[in-house]
Amino acid sequence: MVSIAGSKYLSGVWNLEKYSKLTSAITFEKHSVPVLNQTITRTNLSKPTDLTRKVANGNTTDLSSYWFTYLPDADYFALQAAVAAIRPILGAALTYRGTVELNRKAIGIAIDSIGNISDAVKSAYNAAKSWTSDAWDAIIGQSKKILGLSPSTANQSNSTQTLASSFLDTNSYEIATTATASQTIDNFWDAIPDWGDNAWQATTKWSADAWKSIDEWTPQTWQATTTWTAADWDKPFLTISNPTIVENNSGTNNLIFKVTLSTTSTQTITVNYATADDTATAGSDYTAKTGTLTFTPGQISQDIIISVNGDTAIEPDETFLINLSNPSNALITDNQGLGTITNDDGDNISVTLAVSPASVTEDGTTNLVYTFTRTGVTTNALTVNYTVGGTATLNTDYTQTGAASFTSTTGTVTFAAGSDTATVTIDPTTDTNVEDDETVTLNLASGTGYTVGTTDAVVGIITDTNNETPSNQAPTDLALSATTVNENVPVNTVIGTFSSTDPDTGNTFTYSLIAGTGDTDNTAFSIVGNQLQINNSPDFETKNSYSIRVKTTDQGGLEFEKTLTIVVNNVNETPADLVLSATTVNENVPVNTVIGTFSSTDPDTGNSFTYSLVAGTGDTDNSAFSIVGNQLQINNSPDFETKNSYSIRVKTTDQGGLEFEKVLTITVNNVNETPTDLLLSATTVDENVSANTVIGTFSSTDPNAGDTFTYSLIAGTGDTDNSAFSIVGNQLQINNSPDFETKNSYSIRVKTTDQGGLSFEKTLTITVNDVNETPSNQAPTALIFQNAVTELAENVNVTPEFKVADLLIEDDGLGTNNLFLTGRDSERFLIRNSSLFYVGFTPNFEAQNSYEVTVNVDDPTVGVTPDLTQTLTLNITDVNEAPTALILANSTNTIAENTDTSQGVKVADIQISDDALGTNSLSLLGNDQSSFQIRGRELFFIGKADFEAQSLYNLTVAVTDTTLKPAPNATPDATVNFSLEITNLPDQAVNPQIIQFKDTGNGQGSLVFNFSDLPGSIQVTAIEEGLQQTGAFFNNVVGLYPVADDNGAVFDSLDLDGDGNVTELIQPGQAGYARSALSQAVNNFFLRASGEGANQSTTAAEFGDVLLEGGRRYAPFVIANGGNLGESLQGSVQAFLTKNPDNVAATLENYMSHEVAYFSFGSANPDGAEHLRSRGNNIFGFEDLPGNLPNISDNDFNDGILAFNFIG
Repeated sequence: MVSIAGSKYLSGVWNLEKYSKLTSAITFEKHSVPVLNQTITRTNLSKPTDLTRKVANGNTTDLSSYWFTYLPDADYFALQAAVAAIRPILGAALTYRGTVELNRKAIGIAIDSIGNISDAVKSAYNAAKSWTSDAWDAIIGQSKKILGLSPSTANQSNSTQTLASSFLDTNSYEIATTATASQTIDNFWDAIPDWGDNAWQATTKWSADAWKSIDEWTPQTWQATTTWTAADWDKPFLTISNPTIVENNSGTNNLIFKVTLSTTSTQTITVNYATADDTATAGSDYTAKTGTLTFTPGQISQDIIISVNGDTAIEPDETFLINLSNPSNALITDNQGLGTITNDDGDNISVTLAVSPASVTEDGTTNLVYTFTRTGVTTNALTVNYTVGGTATLNTDYTQTGAASFTSTTGTVTFAAGSDTATVTIDPTTDTNVEDDETVTLNLASGTGYTVGTTDAVVGIITDTNNETPSNQAPTDLALSATTVNENVPVNTVIGTFSSTDPDTGNTFTYSLIAGTGDTDNTAFSIVGNQLQINNSPDFETKNSYSIRVKTTDQGGLEFEKTLTIVVNNVNETPADLVLSATTVNENVPVNTVIGTFSSTDPDTGNSFTYSLVAGTGDTDNSAFSIVGNQLQINNSPDFETKNSYSIRVKTTDQGGLEFEKVLTITVNNVNETPTDLLLSATTVDENVSANTVIGTFSSTDPNAGDTFTYSLIAGTGDTDNSAFSIVGNQLQINNSPDFETKNSYSIRVKTTDQGGLSFEKTLTITVNDVNETPSNQAPTALIFQNAVTELAENVNVTPEFKVADLLIEDDGLGTNNLFLTGRDSERFLIRNSSLFYVGFTPNFEAQNSYEVTVNVDDPTVGVTPDLTQTLTLNITDVNEAPTALILANSTNTIAENTDTSQGVKVADIQISDDALGTNSLSLLGNDQSSFQIRGRELFFIGKADFEAQSLYNLTVAVTDTTLKPAPNATPDATVNFSLEITNLPDQAVNPQIIQFKDTGNGQGSLVFNFSDLPGSIQVTAIEEGLQQTGAFFNNVVGLYPVADDNGAVFDSLDLDGDGNVTELIQPGQAGYARSALSQAVNNFFLRASGEGANQSTTAAEFGDVLLEGGRRYAPFVIANGGNLGESLQGSVQAFLTKNPDNVAATLENYMSHEVAYFSFGSANPDGAEHLRSRGNNIFGFEDLPGNLPNISDNDFNDGILAFNFIG
């Protein structure tokens, strides 16, 4: 950054370099002074505690301890201009990637810019900081010496230069001027007391190493300190201009901000923008605007157009901002544009001053009347400043009236609203003193809302009447009748006529241009007589005012000199050129695409322009375009092949109606376009041509001339025969010799692709020409079944064979046709004398309901084998037949004595083997038929189960198809015999009323033996009745365990939940039930039950006596497949819990070997099924097969039939 008056220190060498590198982090604000990566915001200078600074990282820090100077407008804008000039030089001198190479010349220019800061700024700084001009020279000279430049002789002294205090402390510090040319900038700053690396670090929050190594920074270093990524270094930079526009008195004008990329990009770049108030206010002074700029690839700049409102208010120049943000594919190095609205209302008001009469006598009645005249807007009141001087003394030699304020040195006068003049009257005071003539001088001073039209002092003379010796007196003033001239007037135009003011009446005067203060432009003018002429035509844009020094001399040789300013009026001038930002457009862009933006070159700054298409030379294609605002749009989509350039004639007109016309050429860029068609030079071919014969040559139709094409066969609609062809270059070849009689046309789908990858597809038909050929043997063309039989009823006599079809072959009569059979049932058929026969078994629908055979015909001398095939299916139809068998499944041939048969006891399921046609009737035969009953397809025993009354029942079950045998008492079609044995049980030794057996009735055979009513213990003998009736599939373990209630709950005796409470109940189905129940099994009751299904060589059982306690409930359990786990109950239980602690159910894969515990409570069983069933009278049976697997369990409950005899 550049540090000048207003900084915390003065020299700008280091800061200037860093400013160039950190433009993305530092923002100039109007009237702000950049300091060490900080920006001091404009505020009330009397309250330094209100000041804030913006650090590069965006934090705010109090500046109350910092001193600074607020720049006047003129010097601030001068500084801005200097920085704007310096930055491009530094941009060329500094390399952002890699080593930073400092251009000494560029820095020297920067120092010179600092050295040229106005004396007014230096004086202000000197007064505030006790600096002297030597201090300025010393620090600039020191910087130059460090850089190896050529400082002035005065600054080459080896003595020590004492400079003013820095912003860090109030003590003086010294910089020696003996530094060598190799001394670095770092050394310079480190030479300032307390301003070393740590000072930089504290001010910028950068590390000391970062500052020290700045000359060797790499992109990675920048990335670490600026938050830029490596990819950012390849991005272009965005900057924005700071335009100025004249406000005007009415309407609106366009102020154009130009946003520019440092270089073009191949990517689309966007950046957001938004206006913000500074001293101008959105709405009243300008129209606020936000939006997004889009740079297409290759585009270097874009315009943001802001509408500025004209008014007649007298006010200072105003400014507003445009902020850039959120760039994509670019970086912002200048994120804020400053727009200046120059107020021209005051410029249009010029105030002049004259005195009349110019001389009055001291004792006369006439006064000196100073008349102030304003030109331009007179609507509002206006106060004008002036200074007061002369030899006369206020209130001694004169008094005044008419002034708004008046002292011996300054005064003001106010124009009333609507008035173009105001006066101040000087009334001389009479005295008797002999004295020289005295003067009262008023000199217009600058102010707000006007310009000074009379720049020289206006002198009124008070003649002393007490002096009686008249003498020639010198002129007191000279005037020029006009001090303005329009630009562009001819050479030697008369500007105005001179006149002189002299105390002596009747004097004559001569006028001349003379050297002296204000003679800058004397050579541009000539005086002829009393007229001032301009030697050359003036140009406002080149020079808008001239300063001359003129002398008037009276006839007595007395003279008066005065500096005059000749103002050149800015006359609206014709625009000199117009430019279109882009003059090329791609073909095929949409309707109303913007081609480019117009801009105009005009000698006058701040003009606004309108653009139009006009008739004239070069207007050939005007009708193809439209102009919207300052943008040229094309009305229709252009086509390079139809028209590759357009000529238009455009006119630019400024706000004053002056215009310029120009012919522009718009060039259409040729864009690759898709082919529109493809052709094949020939689409027919003779049959029998050789393989790889060329059919024809491809060609393509394309809007672009000169394109090249490749051709390929492609999948899609019409690609049926693609495989029959090949494309070689641009030629289509047929892969095999075509045969008209086999295939007379082919369909292919072809794609043509131009060199740019654009393609077109088309379906083509290739026709085969029929060529006259010598007859030759051909393969059979058809095989037909005549008189075919496709249905045959079962049981029909087919001995020895049955014809199902006659075979007809269509052929050319040449060659030999062989017939043979294939297919699923070919062995059931034969061919004899061109007929097809079914042979073999009498058909049976139930055995096979259809037969299928394929007949093949082959001429071995031609074609393929076989040439033709035809399949015949012979369907066998079902016929109603008598039942063939009757089966009693799931039968029970024994029941225990005293079994309750009041509701019937199911003893078998009845299964009939039949064809499902007709109606079957079941019946019972035999002497014991009254003791049985058929319910649907189930057989029930309903007789009395009393061994002593009848121990064996015999029965015949019969079935008859009543559709085939409707007569009553017809002979049954099938019968089956059944016997049921009643088994004898020993009498109980204990009163049954004492022992209570409870079946809880939950449908899953829950068995509980309740001994709660016994007075004490009871001996129970467990026996297995009738080993011959036990049909266990496995070797099982049977035992008893205590339960807490009739629902089967057990105590948590193992404390499975770990809460220390072993009296909690575990219900059937809850986790841990099996482990708790089995761990409490009655240990002196142990039974192993097995049967033939368990692959045992013998049937065996173990039983003994168990002592059951009174007041307890017991329930039985079985461990299926657990008979080989141990020799004792405890051993078997422990082995089981080790192998299956969670009592997991069996699966289809493991049920033959998996041990599972089943309980008399179905919900406690892992398969959820019933496994113990009561047979009455303290007899119950087990089922050892899992109930959760389909078709596994036989549910016979005879895998352990046990009876309990209770002995008191």
